Amino acid sequence: IAFDQNNNIIICTPQAGLGILTENGSWIWLNTINSNLPSNSLRNIVVDNNNNLWITTLEDGLIKYANNTFYHYNTENSNLPDNIINCLTFGPNNNLWLGTENEGLIKINFPSVELSESLKDKVKIYPTCFRSHITIELEETAQIEIFNSRGQLMNNYRLSPGTHNINTTNYAAGVYLVHLQSDSYKKPRELIKLIW
Repeated sequence: IAFDQNNNIIICTPQAGLGILTENGSWIWLNTINSNLPSNSLRNIVVDNNNNLWITTLEDGLIKYANNTFYHYNTENSNLPDNIINCLTFGPNNNLWLGTENEGLIKINFPSVELSESLKDKVKIYPTCFRSHITIELEETAQIEIFNSRGQLMNNYRLSPGTHNINTTNYAAGVYLVHLQSDSYKKPRELIKLIW
């Protein structure tokens, strides 16, 4: 469990992914179905000075959540020496310390863990605060799913490359998660429906 800088309570679960209790009392659940979270089996969480989340999995490495995107680090795509991380904490100079199952203690001079492949933003979703529609720009065909804050599927689309306007006039005010997936990327995005 951790508190972020927005007074949200964030919990890790061993089987159900990530739970976020917002300051106004609403729950948001993120998992491998409704987001690009790489694992539902989570162990520990800490929040860094930039309000990014760092999460350990039970056996699949380290996850960073920043700018509405999950970044996954493991022994295959980074210089992380062990996928089983039992604990983590931030120390002096904002260094991240990891206690691993087989490789001892690891100090990451923040942020020296790098993915071997850079992630390209192949999609634009706007506006973040919307009323009657959202616009999605794609460079390749993608599956689009829109979930409300309870995790219920609101809409499901298969969209081709180009610009698309999604009608949201029937949506109640609240927080929505747009999940996009194509052959080369997964991307979640939180949006807020406003009322006049």
